[in-house]
Order: sequence, then structure tokens, then C-alpha cells
Amino acid sequence: MQAGVEFIGKLLAMVLVTMFILTVAGAIIQFGDKSDFKQYANFSIERNGGITDAALTDIQSYSDEYFNGRFKMLTTSDRKSYGEQLNYEFEMYITPIFMDFEIITLKDTGSASSKVR
Repeated sequence: MQAGVEFIGKLLAMVLVTMFILTVAGAIIQFGDKSDFKQYANFSIERNGGITDAALTDIQSYSDEYFNGRFKMLTTSDRKSYGEQLNYEFEMYITPIFMDFEIITLKDTGSASSKVR
């Protein structure tokens, strides 16, 4: 009887540890998506000549389609002439899987140069 209880206890502990490891791994993978989003945001900003409505719409639709809306641009508009640097800020939301933790919100910045004359 005691061996059965110990086995069930060990099994439960192993399941909880596995769920915690998978949750942390999922958060790390979501955090890694930040560089993909920044690369696309830079490309869109450069292509549209700044942080315009068209660029913001393009970036948000990309976030919605490929990242389930986990990224949100905070900079609303900034237009520069050819070759000037544009600085922008965005938020990313990391949603833990398997365990009921709070959604993690991180702010980050990026910069791109205007490529439209």
C-alpha cells in the first residue's frame, strides 16, 4: 500500500515538474519571436517611409497572423526623410502555457531608417 502511494506521489511530482519545464520553454520560445517581429517591423517601416498608418496596419496584421497578436506597436507616427533613423517602441505579451501564470508584458525598442524618397 505504501509503495503505491509513493509511486503516485512521485508520478504527480514528475508531471508537475514536466509541466513547469514546458511552460518555461514555451515562454522562451515566445520571447525568441521578438527578433522576427523586429525584423519585419523594420522592413515595413523602411518600405513605407516611416511609421505611417500603412506601416502600422501592415505590422499589426503580421502580428495578428503569425504571432496571434502578441506584439503591439506603441509609437503611433513618425515620418522622416530618406536615410534618417526612426526609433519606435513596441510591447510583447508572453502567455505561459500549461500553468496559470500572469501574462508577461515586455517593452522593447527598435530603429529603422527611411528608405522612401
